[in-house]
Amino acid sequence: MSIPRWWLLKLAVLMAALLASGCQRTLFENIPTSSVAACDAALVGHWLSVDDDAAASQGELQAFVSSTCELRIVERRNEGPRESGTTAMRTSALGKTKVLLVNAQWANASFDVDPGPLDQAGDFYMYAYDLRGGNRLRLLPVDHRALAERAVANRLKADVLLLDGSLTVRVRGNGKAQSEQLRRVSLFDRSEPLTFVRADASTP
Repeated sequence: MSIPRWWLLKLAVLMAALLASGCQRTLFENIPTSSVAACDAALVGHWLSVDDDAAASQGELQAFVSSTCELRIVERRNEGPRESGTTAMRTSALGKTKVLLVNAQWANASFDVDPGPLDQAGDFYMYAYDLRGGNRLRLLPVDHRALAERAVANRLKADVLLLDGSLTVRVRGNGKAQSEQLRRVSLFDRSEPLTFVRADASTP
């Protein structure tokens, strides 16, 4: 049975209002690829986050990617730098879009994100990425609300939880099934990319 369009529009308006200030996350049960996930050697190195509108914020996040794609983050905080543990970062592709994935449990612990009822061990967070000149890295987050709307309309195999103004989407299925579903979706939000530049210094 198809869901009436008026109901979906009503849902979209309601979600927009509820999510104006809430947290939004999308979890992936598996890496969405039909082949073995790889390690893009172009990402290896020491990276500094940058904000074109706030020069003082450069290096607020430092990312260290080893030759085996082990990722470590150092975050600059008022009380001093905070260093994460390491995690295996994986890269893949959805059509022509390059994507990277990190373990969601690691990311939650590293950035003080509270897990919710949908979180499962082994889930991933995913970003699209592109490299410009080899020294500028742009990450695009998932469009969480768009995926939630597709899931509610039965056009995506995913669970959706809206709780206390926060949205969690969990895309289900094996890697091949997820890849086939997501190729047909406008998946990433290009409005607020996260940008890094390659640092001249080596690991401190």
